[in-house]
Amino acid sequence: MINNFDLGLLFENIPEEFSIHELIYDRTGKAVDYVILEVNSVYERNLNIKREKAVGSRASDLYGIAKPPHLDIYSRVVKTGNTEEIEYYCPSLEKYFMIRAFAIDGDKFATIFIDITAWAQVVDELEKYRDYLKILVKDRTIELEEQINKQRKILRYWAGREARNGELRVAIKILHEQLEEAGLEPLVDVQGLREEATFSLLRSPAL
Repeated sequence: MINNFDLGLLFENIPEEFSIHELIYDRTGKAVDYVILEVNSVYERNLNIKREKAVGSRASDLYGIAKPPHLDIYSRVVKTGNTEEIEYYCPSLEKYFMIRAFAIDGDKFATIFIDITAWAQVVDELEKYRDYLKILVKDRTIELEEQINKQRKILRYWAGREARNGELRVAIKILHEQLEEAGLEPLVDVQGLREEATFSLLRSPAL
């Protein structure tokens, strides 16, 4: 039996929505519903349900749904005796709650609804900011990769051109030496040709 004096004192000092329930079982011993035994004024205000209507009612009838809210969890709490917490969004109130359910005695359990709307909104904003940073980092990474690839192309171009320039210089030098060994004068200014070839390479457009 619940002591009314203790309940009254308890309810007066709890600023959150508080209620006490008792499980109802079918013939197989499975929990199918729960009846509301007591509620506080915050419960009445939040759900807009008078205490007189709530107390003694089955949850399925009171809330107008076939399966009462969180029945499986409440049943487990009674069975194990372990306290459990549930994050819950109430569309009608547009609020987030942390429901703390704990066993009392026998098949009875109590629930406390703690308003965590402000905390949930902060978490939501942080998640949005995190997603924004992910997009920002991804875009910046793509931009840096494009710049790196562009620089790689430029470096490959200049490395290839330097190699071609070096090969041309060696070929001109060999030709000059062969002409000298043959005692022949170059028909063209080999030094000038070498410089012109180098200059021509340097004027080649970059990639």
